[in-house]
Amino acid sequence: MLIKVVLQALVVAVLSVPATVARVHAEEPAQQTERPLVLGLLPSISPVSLFKRFSPLVDYINSNLKSNIILETAPNFEEFQKRTSARMYDILLTAPHFVIPALDSGTYELIATPNNKLTAQIVVLKKSKIKTVGDLAGKVVATPEVEALVTKAGVKLLESKGLTGDKQPVYMALPTHNAAYQSVLGKEADAAIISVNVANKANREGADFRIIAESEELPGVGILVAKDLPQEFKNNLQNFLLAMDKKPDGKKILVQIDHPGYSKVTPEAYQPMRIYLAE
Repeated sequence: MLIKVVLQALVVAVLSVPATVARVHAEEPAQQTERPLVLGLLPSISPVSLFKRFSPLVDYINSNLKSNIILETAPNFEEFQKRTSARMYDILLTAPHFVIPALDSGTYELIATPNNKLTAQIVVLKKSKIKTVGDLAGKVVATPEVEALVTKAGVKLLESKGLTGDKQPVYMALPTHNAAYQSVLGKEADAAIISVNVANKANREGADFRIIAESEELPGVGILVAKDLPQEFKNNLQNFLLAMDKKPDGKKILVQIDHPGYSKVTPEAYQPMRIYLAE
């Protein structure tokens, strides 16, 4: 299978809206659609890292379903939400609290969620003198974008431990989870709020930090499809994802993208996220 990843920075003079796109082409799909189907990825990490991670999945889907899906992200959460609302994506892989407006719009429907749990973790350098959350009073805490669910859950956790008012940390919002924990490694921040999945990956790669607190478990990211897509394709995609962890080649792809497998999920599972969306 030939994978061709093209990263484009499109700057439109009038609108000044950059777009980063990765294209993943199947070899001579049996059933060509009028245009490629766009899978929108929430920009939780850098575009290069996103495309490197999920290209194997899209390539695998294209090869087996004879589809023509490409990957796309956005410069930030706000722009990603605008594009979601404008129905610029055919398939979505998005944060739990962003599932709510996508469903409320009536444009998208849920088909699956990864089986791994999602939490916000507070991390510090291994040799840091900070031992507990209370030690973060007045300290610099790096976070992903303010709109990120993990940021909201992490701040809520710190506030529940009494870090409000004069004891509130100085929050430093950065574009991605990776940037947040890298700021700790670079000693630009005393701690960082990052997702458990990013923390686990960083730990496997030998990151020099330790976890001092973890939020309550949150619903996993949502995989949604546009309702106006052919029903046969939507059913085939859902069934294909749900069966990946039962196939040897599917398991290999899941290891590559750091997903344990997928399961069905109902809209009700995401209703508790409305409190974060309201904030």
